Amino acid sequence: MYAMAPGCHRPRPVAMDSPSWSAVGVNFSLPTLGARPLNSLRRGDIEAFIAGLPVAKQYGRQITQYLSTMLEAAVVDGLLSANPARGAKRPRVDREPIVPFTSDEVGALIGASPDWFAAALTLGLGAGLRHSEAAGLTVGRVDFLRRQLVVDRQLVKVRDGVPSFGPPKSKRSYRTVPLADPVVEALAQHVERFGGGDHDLLVHRPDGSPVARDYFGRVWRSLRDRAGLPHARFHDTRHTFASVLLSGGVSVPAAADYLGHTPGELLRTYAHLLPADHDRARSVVQTAFTRDLLCPRRVQAGID
Repeated sequence: MYAMAPGCHRPRPVAMDSPSWSAVGVNFSLPTLGARPLNSLRRGDIEAFIAGLPVAKQYGRQITQYLSTMLEAAVVDGLLSANPARGAKRPRVDREPIVPFTSDEVGALIGASPDWFAAALTLGLGAGLRHSEAAGLTVGRVDFLRRQLVVDRQLVKVRDGVPSFGPPKSKRSYRTVPLADPVVEALAQHVERFGGGDHDLLVHRPDGSPVARDYFGRVWRSLRDRAGLPHARFHDTRHTFASVLLSGGVSVPAAADYLGHTPGELLRTYAHLLPADHDRARSVVQTAFTRDLLCPRRVQAGID
């Protein structure tokens, strides 16, 4: 069994903001790793592959993640005992601060969305799902009574109308997300109107077929342009969900669980969104340490 079947393929142009599985295989992984037996790959091979990528660091991280997801699927299928990309060093990227959507922008996006696609926005904004997680979610994975949903897979690709599913982005991405009442109501209305699609998919095209990555992207770009947000990404809905959690006082460990991050990853990405706790800090310290305790000499001298 080989990592990817070798062959004669001419590299084709790739949209640098939207890598696809085929682009990862044909343009990058295939020339470097294609002739290697799958079980011969080691972490050092993956790190050498990453270091040799002729792309921007941010895109290099995305390519590495896609490769890791494919190798993780091989582990699930019993073709590998361990994922050699897990723990591999990746290009360090200096991230720009995340700017979540405003309420007006959210309203504009929802207003510009096709009705059948609005549930994807709900899952991003109200549950923090990535686009592939939203596209792979089934109606049965939403517990409307307990007001929660389970993320345990993602839609990897659709070929001839047949979807292929794989494990989520990482082990932390397996998660249960609590749902607010408006989210539950919006999803229930969607199911009542559109029903479950093929394979019980919650987000599906009007004919019931799965929403492949490229079609998902086209719909998103069209609606964001109509909403007057030409540079917005669907992933920004997830950032907005994180912002709502943190600014509302949800603890960092809990928010990390709901987003499928470690607390450290969450802080690296969203620390600037945490509300300033100056007044709360003053109040807590003042309650714990009275003036009499910290300033006994002032009290004894009758200064107060």
